[in-house]
Amino acid sequence: MKKWKKILLIVLGIIVLIAILVLIVMRINTETFEEKMSEKGFAITNIIDNHKKEKTIVRAYEATEKDNKYKISILEFTTSKAATKYFNKEKDRYNSEKDPDSAINYSVQNNRERYTITTAKNRYIALYKHLSTIVYYDIDIKYSEEVINLLDELGY
Repeated sequence: MKKWKKILLIVLGIIVLIAILVLIVMRINTETFEEKMSEKGFAITNIIDNHKKEKTIVRAYEATEKDNKYKISILEFTTSKAATKYFNKEKDRYNSEKDPDSAINYSVQNNRERYTITTAKNRYIALYKHLSTIVYYDIDIKYSEEVINLLDELGY
C-alpha cells in the first residue's frame, strides 16, 4: 500500500475515533445526570419505584435543588422507541391538562425532542427526549431561566 494511503487511513481512523468519543461525552444518560447534578449541590433520589408500571424504564432519578425550589427528573428507557412512546403519552397528558391561555413550544433537532408549556398559572413544564432518555420538570416560571441555563451548561 502506498504511503499516502496509509496516512489517509490513519487520519480517517483518528477522525472516526474522535467523533465516537464526542458522541459518548454528549450522550444524555442517568449516570452523567446523577454525577453532574450532585456536583452542583442537588440532592439525588432514585425514583424508579414511582414508575413501576412502566416496565421499559431501567433507571429514574430526581434532582432536588438545595433550597427545594424545584426538581428535575430523568428517566432512562430500554429503547428509544419506548422513550418516544412515553414522551408522546406525557405530551398528550400535559396538553389535556393545560389551561386555554398556555403557550406551547415543540421542536425536534438532531434527534432531540423538546416540548414545553408555559401556563397562565405561572408554571413552566418541559419534556426533553434524546435517544432512550427523557428529562422533565414542572416548575414555577420564575425558575425557568435558571433551570434552562443549568441544563444547557450540563449538556442537556
